[in-house]
Amino acid sequence: MWRLSRRRSPMSMPFQSTPCTRCGQPVQPDPQAHGMWVDRWNGRYCGGDQRFPHQVPNAAGPLPPHQPPGTTIPLPPHQAPNAAAPFPTPPVPHAAPAKRTTAVWVVAGSALAVIVLIAVVAGVFLLRPGPGKPTAAGTSERTSHPTLPEQTASWAETEQTTAEPTRSEQTTAEPTQSGQAAAEQTAPPGAPVPCDPQRPSGHRCFPSTITGAELLERIRKEENWTCYRKGEKNRAGRKVSHPECESVTTDKRTYMKTAAIWYENREEQEDGPLQKVGISVSTTGVDDGLTAQETTAFASRTFDTALTHLWPDNEQLRTETKEAFEKVNAVCAEIINAEPVRTPSGYLVSCFPPITTPTVDREGTPITVRTYTFEIRAPYSFEMPYTG
Repeated sequence: MWRLSRRRSPMSMPFQSTPCTRCGQPVQPDPQAHGMWVDRWNGRYCGGDQRFPHQVPNAAGPLPPHQPPGTTIPLPPHQAPNAAAPFPTPPVPHAAPAKRTTAVWVVAGSALAVIVLIAVVAGVFLLRPGPGKPTAAGTSERTSHPTLPEQTASWAETEQTTAEPTRSEQTTAEPTQSGQAAAEQTAPPGAPVPCDPQRPSGHRCFPSTITGAELLERIRKEENWTCYRKGEKNRAGRKVSHPECESVTTDKRTYMKTAAIWYENREEQEDGPLQKVGISVSTTGVDDGLTAQETTAFASRTFDTALTHLWPDNEQLRTETKEAFEKVNAVCAEIINAEPVRTPSGYLVSCFPPITTPTVDREGTPITVRTYTFEIRAPYSFEMPYTG
C-alpha cells in the first residue's frame, strides 16, 4: 500500500533543479500538486506573486501519488494528465532575459552614437580648408595680407547674395510683417502695438519706447515720492506686489493722504513690454475730515502726475487720456462694473468702485478711509475693435 506523500522540509528534500522560464530560479515538480513546480524553498510562485507560478516548458509534473480505491483526482478543464498549462502567461516584467535584451540594445545604441560622433568630427577636420585654400564658394579664407577694395566689394556682394532668403521663407514672413506694418502705419504715434511682433492680432502693449522702469524713475525725482521694487516693504511695512512709487502726506490731527503709481509688464516679465499702469489713492480723515469730493480731487491730481511722467513729450495722449478719466470717474461710484473708456489712440481707462470704510483709530476716535483705483492699459486681443 502506497502512503500519501508529504511535503518534505527544504533540508531533507532531494532537489534536482530545472530553471524556471519566468524568473530563472531552479525548480522541481511539486509532489503535492500535479502540474505545479516549487523552488528550493517550496515556493510555487515567482517572487511570491501568485499571478506568476513557476513554469518549465514542455515539461509536466510527476504523476499524482497512489490514492485509495474510489478516489478521483480532479483535473483542470480541457487538460489531459501529464500535460503542461495550456495558457502560459507572459514572463515577469523584471525577468533576466528582458534585462539582458535591454542591456544589449543600450550597448549597441551607445556604440552607434560614438561611431556617428567620430565620423562627424573627422568630416569637419577633413573638409575644412587650410589657410589660402579655396572653399566651396570659390573664395579663400582671409589672411593677414592687406585686402584690396575690389576684393572687399566682391566678398560683400557674395555674402549679401548668400544671405537672401528663399522664396518660401519670404512667403512665410510676408503675412506677419505686412499685417504688423499696416497696423503700425495706421496707428497714431505712441498708440498700443502688438506685445508679440509674431502675433499681430494678439494682446496689445505700450510701445517699446515707453517702459515702466523709466516711468517710476521720473516720478522718483518728484518731491515726497519714494519708489520700491517688487517684493520690497513700503512705509507701512507691506510688501508691494508690483514696482511702484508712493507718496504720503500726513497731518496727524486731521488726515493722511497716500498715493501710489505702479506698473505691470506683459505676463509680469521683468524685461517684458509695458501693458498696464495703475493709480491708487487712499485718504484717512478724522471725524470725516476729508469728504468724498476731496478724495476725488486728490485722485485726479495723482492721475495727472502719472500722465505727466508716462508721456512727457506727447500732449495729445495726455489730453485724451485725461478726458477718458473724467468720463469713467463720473460713473465709477454709481456702476459697479463700469465699462472702460477707450481713448482715440486705443488705450483703455478703467476704475474700480471707490471703497469707504468707517472705523476708529487707536484712541477710539472715529475715522473714515476712502480708496480709489484707476488703470491705464493697452487692450487685450478680445477688446480690439473689429475691422472686418
